[in-house]
Amino acid sequence: MSASQHLPRGIVLAVVVLVLAALGVIQCASASFVAQPGTFSALIPRSFGLAVYRAIDRVAPAPYVEETLGEDALSRGDLGAAEHYAVRLPAGARRDDLLGRIAAARGEAELSREYYFVAPDFDRMQAAIADLAKTDPASAYDLEMRFGARLSVLQTHPDALAESYFIAGQLADAMSRRALSLQNYERALALAPLDMKYLLNAANEAVTLGEYDTARRYFARGLNVNPVSGDCLAGLGIVALRDGHRALALQYAARARAVDPHAAMLGALERELSQCHPERRCNAPLRLRSGQAPLKDRLKINARHDPSTPLRSAQDDTGAP
Repeated sequence: MSASQHLPRGIVLAVVVLVLAALGVIQCASASFVAQPGTFSALIPRSFGLAVYRAIDRVAPAPYVEETLGEDALSRGDLGAAEHYAVRLPAGARRDDLLGRIAAARGEAELSREYYFVAPDFDRMQAAIADLAKTDPASAYDLEMRFGARLSVLQTHPDALAESYFIAGQLADAMSRRALSLQNYERALALAPLDMKYLLNAANEAVTLGEYDTARRYFARGLNVNPVSGDCLAGLGIVALRDGHRALALQYAARARAVDPHAAMLGALERELSQCHPERRCNAPLRLRSGQAPLKDRLKINARHDPSTPLRSAQDDTGAP
């Protein structure tokens, strides 16, 4: 190629400058959507980013542009525009999730659940199931079980599937289907055997069912995970009291009081000790003081095992304390 056929150096330099400038504009536009207070990005108006993205969308539509514009439209309540951008996204989780939120904003609860189910969007699906449970608990339970089956087929992270089983257990318990509730808690435990929330709820459900050997096993496993669990110690005390071993129950109560005087199960144990005749076996159901939340609801709060807590030996703590 002769020298005359080469592009002038000035033109090449101009093209390079224009490309770099375009990339810089796009970078600034993107930064405007994720700006943190006190950073340079916070100085870039969001309106600038939207204007740049709309210009890109007219020339060369891209999924990240469509999604950003759809999210912005949804946040402003412009559901028509949000849907316009959402349907242009490639088929997949992001598209289904955005369409599900648009349907929810329109009050189309059933349609939104269908989108969340397909996505699958775990957190929004659980919120939708909780809303459904307020009016139709049986349908909410069935939907939770179908959602868990989908998670299993997709081979998602086992923590999500375990939590789905746990929520199914709560829904079954709310319908007074205790055996079904325990079954689902045990499914959750099969996937997350060290989760204190699952252990405590399974043990408590077993106590309610009168399955004291099962309850004792789960409370003891909980102590293997967290040796200073006041709920597990008091739970073993309740089982001992139900089995007619009042002295042993008193010892467990003392241990529980020493490590966690505010444990929910300790309160239940102390009430049973005060209500049961010293010479008789106590089989009264667990009752809470008036105005307290249900025991299972309070146990599930902040009950996950802290990985920093040392594990004790695998031997069950089913004997004397």
